[in-house]
Amino acid sequence: MPKGVRYPVINGMKFCPKCQTTKPVSEFYPDPRSRWGVRSPCKQCMAESNRERYEQEGSVGKINNAARIARRYELKRKLVEAAGGKCSRCGYDKSIYALDFHHTQPDKEAQVSALIFRAAAGSEAQLRAALAEAKKCVLLCANCHREEHATL
Repeated sequence: MPKGVRYPVINGMKFCPKCQTTKPVSEFYPDPRSRWGVRSPCKQCMAESNRERYEQEGSVGKINNAARIARRYELKRKLVEAAGGKCSRCGYDKSIYALDFHHTQPDKEAQVSALIFRAAAGSEAQLRAALAEAKKCVLLCANCHREEHATL
């Protein structure tokens, strides 16, 4: 594929230089800066390229993802510890992944999990919001939490 060659949109169809096929324009991501309004490689080729880049050893995306997951786990661990560390009904404490924050007050501002997700990005304000919201909750294991909602 020669560098700099442009492939126009003709009758709603465009040529993908990567997979060497002609496809409908709907198979290409929009690009308002492009002369024809769509990206050059098709969606499928871009997805494959992104996946290959992510899977490479030392991929920045993979490293960042692992770090984000670790930060979220650590934040949830702190909130779970602050809430007693176990299900307030049955005492379950084997895995924090199976522990949920159940709102007992009607003034729910946000889901604790969403606040943890945002706080993991490093926002001190979001961390304070997550702590404040968690204080309005009781800690329940997944089974007790489902039973609680089933009885409402």
